[in-house]
Amino acid sequence: MAFCASCGSPLTGGVKFCSKCGIAVSAPLASPAIAGASSAAIPQGSSALAKILWATLALILLLVLAAMGSCVYIAYRVKKKADEIAQAYKHSDAAGIVQTITGAGNDKPAKLPDWKPAAPGLAGSPAGKIPLRVSLRVVGAVAESLRGDYEAIGQVDSVTDQSVHVSYSAQIPAQPDFGALLGQKSQKPRTLRKVACGRTILHADMENAIEMNDWFCGGESEEKYPGTTAISISQKLLRELKANGQADFIFHVSPLQVLFKAFKTIVSGSADASQLPTNLNPPPVRCTLHRVEASDLAFPVLINDQPAELPAIHAACKPPDSDQEAHFYFLDDAENPLALGARDASGTVGQIVKIYWNNESTKPASHLEQQLEENGRAQVYGIYFDFGSDVLRPESQAVLDQIAQVMREHPDWKLGMEGHTDNIGGDAYNLDLSNRRAATVKQALVTRYRIDPDRLSPAGFGATRPVDSNDTLEGRARNRRVELVRE
Repeated sequence: MAFCASCGSPLTGGVKFCSKCGIAVSAPLASPAIAGASSAAIPQGSSALAKILWATLALILLLVLAAMGSCVYIAYRVKKKADEIAQAYKHSDAAGIVQTITGAGNDKPAKLPDWKPAAPGLAGSPAGKIPLRVSLRVVGAVAESLRGDYEAIGQVDSVTDQSVHVSYSAQIPAQPDFGALLGQKSQKPRTLRKVACGRTILHADMENAIEMNDWFCGGESEEKYPGTTAISISQKLLRELKANGQADFIFHVSPLQVLFKAFKTIVSGSADASQLPTNLNPPPVRCTLHRVEASDLAFPVLINDQPAELPAIHAACKPPDSDQEAHFYFLDDAENPLALGARDASGTVGQIVKIYWNNESTKPASHLEQQLEENGRAQVYGIYFDFGSDVLRPESQAVLDQIAQVMREHPDWKLGMEGHTDNIGGDAYNLDLSNRRAATVKQALVTRYRIDPDRLSPAGFGATRPVDSNDTLEGRARNRRVELVRE
């Protein structure tokens, strides 16, 4: 109910004058009791509504700002990726492009490590030399971003006054493993391209040639390239690097780089797809080698299954058609300057991880026997399997012979055979693979050498017991092993 503003008399609805005092009704007042209730209710409701509206507007504004910030960050990341891809493309770095796009390759070295300086006096000492003789076997590990790790084996099987013959074998994944690069696990085994061939290298070239072609099995089962070396540089090149710090050099790029350069030619419009090369034999590239460090580096390697270091000269050169250097490591041995490691512009990295030769003064199994007698355990690296498989490769025969010989000479011994892998691949996969490989070794000893199966106990441990880092090629090579344990 409303009341007169002058005398306080009650007013009926719709009147224009107070019936008691006659004053015109202009602004009637509510009763004090009712006024108190109304003034408390209406402003409170309006304030709550306003707060809700302001909070909603603030939330919308924050969401808009967050979305704008995300778009800016995404745009920044896209631009950064595009710049990285452009730089890798400019440098013909196929591995860099793959790693930039997929984020893969972080668990593998993009380059060879920075090794420490060699100990004084190592070069020229017996510990720093590798004999060029029949039975010399060098095992190289190769890492490619598109295909992963694989091992190649070269063995000297003939040395005459005129030449050296090397038998070579490798099992190379036949196609790029894009699924692995994207973090996917393949449901079927990868196809392998098994290569095997021989190469004859002339002694005259090992003394004076400036060209090295260390890519084997380009199509012929027996290869001979006069004027080139294969598993080493020439003695002349080594002398020039040590005396002058530089030398003219011709090397052969990886097949991956050949294919990538052909792709760049097509993209630029200089050729069409019909001109892609069908023969990926690496072409020769001429450059000037320069020595990087003034002193030798300590190159890590397994020599007859024992960790060792060799004196290595680190040299690099920049090919005329590339603005990225290629790096090489050569054994500082005047009689046998082996090529120990290299990284080319395509991102292909390779290094020698194991070296073996027969010691004519001792029987082949003596070192294995000594380890088992003294330590009760021996690490064995000369057993080779097909890529990602439990199938033994023929190069394993020599070590199987040694194990069988030890078992015959100690008929009371029982051996546990432990299979170990690197960390490439999933844990469950590696555990299963190591179990199958250990069982394969037992089966070979039982069927080929008639060893009592009750004397052999296989077990697999996958990547759970590494003896070295899995971040380097030599570390992963040392982790891939079979250990024999006296029981």
